[in-house]
Amino acid sequence: MRKKIFIIILIVILIVIASVLFVAIRNYKIQEQNTKRYEEIKKDIDTELKRYMYVIAPKCYPGNGTPLLTHQDLVYNGGMDKEKLLDVDGKSYCKVYIKTKCVEIGKWDWKIFISCKDYTDKEYIEWAE
Repeated sequence: MRKKIFIIILIVILIVIASVLFVAIRNYKIQEQNTKRYEEIKKDIDTELKRYMYVIAPKCYPGNGTPLLTHQDLVYNGGMDKEKLLDVDGKSYCKVYIKTKCVEIGKWDWKIFISCKDYTDKEYIEWAE
């Protein structure tokens, strides 16, 4: 009788451990896919910025004012395809905040920060608030 109870308890424990491992591995894979998507969004924004910054300010000078850009600037003023900002859920869009800086005459540098449904960069600032 004790052996049967011990075996049943052991089987239940193994099932619970297997379930926890399955969920943990699944969540890790989803998180990895999401991270790849967010990096892809940043890469698309970077590509768009290379074009956009040299159109709006081709000859920048260090020390002059530097524009702060958002996703609205890129989509509505720069003609960026809004679908490139599509979040991992396929329904919502990520918001973008970009710090630009003229590092030398005619050369721009920038940092991109995004905020999506389940992800936000640490330095992202919500300018609408």
